[in-house]
Amino acid sequence: MPRSTIFFLLILTIIASALGYNYFARPFSNYQAAQIELTELIPEEEENNSESAEETFSDQDLAQLIAFPYSLDDNQSTQSASLSWIKLNQPGLITLFGSKVSTAAAKIATDKISSSFDDESEPLIAVDHEGGSVQRLSGSGFTSLPSWKSICAAGSTQRQDLLSASAQELSRAGVDLVFAPVIDIASQSAILKDRICSSNPETVIARATEFIDIFAQQKIIPVIKHYPGIGSTSRDLHFSFDEVNLKEEEILVFKDILEEYPLIGVMSAHVGVKDRYEDEPCSLNVDCIDDLTGFFPGVIVFTDALDMDSAGYAGEDKELIILAERAVSAIKAGNNVLVFGPNIELGEFDEVIAALKTAYELDEDFQKQAQQSIKKIRQYKEVLKK
Repeated sequence: MPRSTIFFLLILTIIASALGYNYFARPFSNYQAAQIELTELIPEEEENNSESAEETFSDQDLAQLIAFPYSLDDNQSTQSASLSWIKLNQPGLITLFGSKVSTAAAKIATDKISSSFDDESEPLIAVDHEGGSVQRLSGSGFTSLPSWKSICAAGSTQRQDLLSASAQELSRAGVDLVFAPVIDIASQSAILKDRICSSNPETVIARATEFIDIFAQQKIIPVIKHYPGIGSTSRDLHFSFDEVNLKEEEILVFKDILEEYPLIGVMSAHVGVKDRYEDEPCSLNVDCIDDLTGFFPGVIVFTDALDMDSAGYAGEDKELIILAERAVSAIKAGNNVLVFGPNIELGEFDEVIAALKTAYELDEDFQKQAQQSIKKIRQYKEVLKK
């Protein structure tokens, strides 16, 4: 592993120490195929007596939980309205969307966004950048990446050159987090198709590890996805809910990668797991998220886009849960960051913040989880924004 990567990851380890975590307090339990029994790896969190349960958070504090979508393809009027919302609410993260946006234009945009924030509140900038059909920034100055499957199959030199160029370009554009790589395991029914690296777990782990190392050299944190594994889903989760038969190898890929990189990001999926988390998306299920964070408390957990129909699933023949309720449930389940697609009205974000504030005032469990998430987000900012 390059020295720059080691140094960066050592800095991130300081975050874990600040949060009072000890990754090696207990050994891992073996994964049972029929039931994911992830026993706690670390001791319980220390009580923080300096934070009172009655501490009042403002809308801006709770907005730290939001990754606000900012589209570089929007017209000037829409972008101005988004910037006004950003300046007023100070969200913790910004997710960039765009298509034929140049590196120069992207950098101008991220600088403009950052200037809308108080000095101590500068956001983390995230982008979906898997390659192929999922590459949000692809204009002049950005390397046009083939699909993740093609990258995985390429020769070592070509693969590393592609990833290195991409990481450097995103870094120059002001990006801090990348929603990649995909570490789902391919199956014959895979809806993800060429977004998946391989059906071979060892190949997936090797390529993902390479991706993480290369992006970490540019001080960009990867967000592996989609926990707990959606390689076998036959439905597009943007439009319908599905339950998967989770195989041992799928969860072991997450385990193996996070054993080496326990402080990266993980994206939770809006999918159920048969015989384990049925009739509810993992992303909104406390047990499903706890099975991840019980082992790896230092990871920063992102939801997949909450406006996907699968995130609002409430049971067969029932109406979808509204967006604001999904957001509250996601934080209470243990996610740290709420991710949204680019087609949400600003008024809906006002409703999300209002719902978060109400839950914070009325629900002690939510309040505790929100405080922990805000603290973690701010500590990641301290490292990435130095």
